[in-house]
Amino acid sequence: MPVNKIVLWLAANLKIKQIADLISDNVVELYNTKYHAVFGTDESGVSELSGDRNISNDINQATVFFQKAQQEFANNNFQAATDYIGQYKAKMDYSLLPVTVKPTAQRTAPDISVVIVTYNRSKEVQELVACLTKQDTSEFEVIVVDNSDGKDEAVLAMADQYIDCPINFNLSEGRNIGSHFAKGRILVFLDDDALIDSDYISSVKQAFSEYDIFGLRGRAHPKTNADANNHVTVYNMGEEPLPTFCNQEGNSAFLRDIYMETNGMDPLLFGHEGSDLTYRIIKKYSVTNKVIYWPKTIIYHDYGTGEKFTWKEQVHARSRNYIAAKHGQDYFNLRQTVNAEPMPPRKTQLNNITTSPVAFDTPKISIVIACYNCAKYLPECMESINKQTFADWELFLVDDASTDNTPELIRKYAAGDKRIKPYYFSDNTGPYIRRNFAIE
Repeated sequence: MPVNKIVLWLAANLKIKQIADLISDNVVELYNTKYHAVFGTDESGVSELSGDRNISNDINQATVFFQKAQQEFANNNFQAATDYIGQYKAKMDYSLLPVTVKPTAQRTAPDISVVIVTYNRSKEVQELVACLTKQDTSEFEVIVVDNSDGKDEAVLAMADQYIDCPINFNLSEGRNIGSHFAKGRILVFLDDDALIDSDYISSVKQAFSEYDIFGLRGRAHPKTNADANNHVTVYNMGEEPLPTFCNQEGNSAFLRDIYMETNGMDPLLFGHEGSDLTYRIIKKYSVTNKVIYWPKTIIYHDYGTGEKFTWKEQVHARSRNYIAAKHGQDYFNLRQTVNAEPMPPRKTQLNNITTSPVAFDTPKISIVIACYNCAKYLPECMESINKQTFADWELFLVDDASTDNTPELIRKYAAGDKRIKPYYFSDNTGPYIRRNFAIE
């Protein structure tokens, strides 16, 4: 059968709407991992294929249980919430959710599946997916799980798989849904309002190629200004990798088999869901160092301040109380013990690691630019560098706590060229210090 054909399997008692209505811009409306359809019924009682958001009775019943579970959880009725979530799982069949799959995505077997769960953040998701199109490797797929109030056609057109959820399933369950549809060996979870550099996917591949691990969490740099995350400690754990709990879920990755065998993330949790997953991995496999902090996997993201910070802290406190009740102990005390564990064994020598083709080459020229409020002048400088006929160079763009939009410009340049290495500082010490930093 030619691979460029689109095949619809229909029963003899079905009638079909115009196929042209279902196919546009190389996107086909498909309704589960088997690429069958969910059928509606017309007034005569005859089922027909529809591009509308038709959801089965089981899905509708499941969503009712899910919403009741969330309500009970918000009221700190953890046992009732757990009972309802059990009924939800018994009814829920992910394969009946509406999913849009690009025909090109059907023919590929990616190594990595990037799952982005979103809720009414169309602009931010488009910016993130645009960053993914500039990666220095192409062996991955992009899955968007949309919890929003309606289908987002712009995001749908950019994703390899787009799941149109009937309700807001929250982040944890959204990641579980995306994992169900994922084809990759490795699952990557990204916050919908994060930004990334062009070597992001390669950094994840490097970690799993170099170390015998089950999962990782990365590092976060500020997205808008250098001081945006000074009030939180979990975003940046330093320069060295180490075993840890996954306490940065929106910048994490897991082997899909391990994730599925451990039943994914707890649908009730919003906050600490990665730590809960790590603890369950430790208990199931009797290992404490298979989830690591990997500082090379970097996102740009702001934690939030003011009312958003206060709300997060309240929700996370509830999640922690639930986890203590669920496991009969406050396992957060284990973090320091886990952090002190040795790194897991290396799988290969460095020269066998699969990553960017030039990742370990040494450029002949290293350029260092220390920047402080250079937004007015940096574009002209970068233009002159990009016009060079000699291309074997690397560029260190070091932001010295700028207060204008210099950091945003640096992120833009770094996302578009893997030779550019960005660094950001929250204290202004002057160009001499920053140049020495880059040289070291």
